[in-house]
Amino acid sequence: MGRALGHDWKSSDVTDDGDQTIKGVREATVNIQRIGAESDFYVSQFRDNLSKTTVNEQFILKDIALYDHADIQTLPFQIDATRYEPRATIDLFVRFGTELLDRVGVIDATNGVIVDAEYITQESSPDVKEELSDILTITVNPEIV
Repeated sequence: MGRALGHDWKSSDVTDDGDQTIKGVREATVNIQRIGAESDFYVSQFRDNLSKTTVNEQFILKDIALYDHADIQTLPFQIDATRYEPRATIDLFVRFGTELLDRVGVIDATNGVIVDAEYITQESSPDVKEELSDILTITVNPEIV
């Protein structure tokens, strides 16, 4: 799960089924570790390979941006009380696009109309004033809710 950046935005109108697509950008930190001999060399090689055009193209196809990385850290990994193994680690900072489906629903029908900000039922004249609960009824498709 990533941290949200900015605000999500609607990317489509509501469909007849009551669905709406919402898009946004997320940010995450990915930690890569290698344990064993020459870990620092292999993690350095991994970091350098991230700048290759072919690797960047694959990130773009998946809507991912690798925008930064931390320095490589070399910290030994404790196997047991007396033994340690070489370890190298690097943090990658990525941003990626998300697409969410929002089931907002659809209003199927109403029994009134709005005229000049006053609610009037189909049965009453514009001069008749009634309580809002008696005036406007909204029927929502139960499959959506």
